[in-house]
This record gives sequence, C-alpha cells and structure tokens, in this order.
Amino acid sequence: YQRRVHGLQQFEEAVAKRLAALLASIETGASARAERAAAVDAAQAAVDAAKEAHDTSGATLAQVKSEQHDCEAAKEEAIHAIKAAAPGLKAASTRLEEARERLTGFQEGPLAAFHELKDGALTAMDEASEAAEQAPAMDEAAEPAGADVSAATAPAPADKVVDLQAAMPEVSMVAVAGA
Repeated sequence: YQRRVHGLQQFEEAVAKRLAALLASIETGASARAERAAAVDAAQAAVDAAKEAHDTSGATLAQVKSEQHDCEAAKEEAIHAIKAAAPGLKAASTRLEEARERLTGFQEGPLAAFHELKDGALTAMDEASEAAEQAPAMDEAAEPAGADVSAATAPAPADKVVDLQAAMPEVSMVAVAGA
C-alpha cells in the first residue's frame, strides 16, 4: 500500500509540476498574446492609413487627369487658333512691310524735300533779316549827324515785305505754315 501511496504522491507531484508549468506557460502566453494583439492593432492602423492615402491619391489622380484633359483640349484649341491666324498674320506682315516701304519712300522723298525747302527758306529768311538789319546801319553811317534816328529804327515798309514774298514764294509758304 505504501508503494501505491508513494506512487500516487509522485503522480500528484508530477501533475502539480506539470500544472504549474502549464500555468506559467499560459501566463507567458497571455503577455505574448497581448503583445501580438498590440502588433495587430498597429498593423491594422497602418493598413487603414494606407487605404485612406490610397483613396485620397485616387481622388487626386482623377482630378489631375481631368485637368490634364482640359489642358490638352486648350492646347488643341490654341493650335487651331494659331493655324487659323497664320494666313491673317502673313497678310498683316505683308501690309506692314508695304507700309514701311511707303514710309521710307515718303521720308526719303517728299519729307526730305520739305525739310530741304524749309531749311533753305529759313536760311534765306535769316539772310534777309541780317541784310535788313545791316541796311539801316549802313544808312545811319551815310546820313549826316543830325539826321532823324527814329527813321532808322522804324520797321521795314510793307512793300519790301511784299517784294520779299514775291521773290521767294517758299519763304512765304513757310511763314504762313509757321503762323
């Protein structure tokens, strides 16, 4: 009987040891389980964030594709507008070149002649004015000392101005144009 009791005690001790080991394993497993649960939660949060970023990126991609389509349509319209404007631009360039040629012809022809006449007329007027100023000075030198000074400083008679205009019509034209 003692053998049996002893065997039974050994069996109970072995079961108790095994039960303690299992309980220790369960406790260790529980903490590992909590760690794995935390890792699963973190991974799920990362997956959720990635899904949200994917959805946002998808919406942004759709918007960008729509804008790209609009830009391509605008580019095509601009190309068509350029092609449509090319003949008009060519005609305008031709008209511009013709107008420049006419302007150059005018500047070298009639305008140059006008400036030559104007400069010649002003020179003639200056010479006539100088001659008129010198003539009274010559008259004063020729007059006796008691002569009337007011006559020397009086303006030129109107018949001399008329004669000057008749002799130089371009001067009278410049004078009328300048007046």
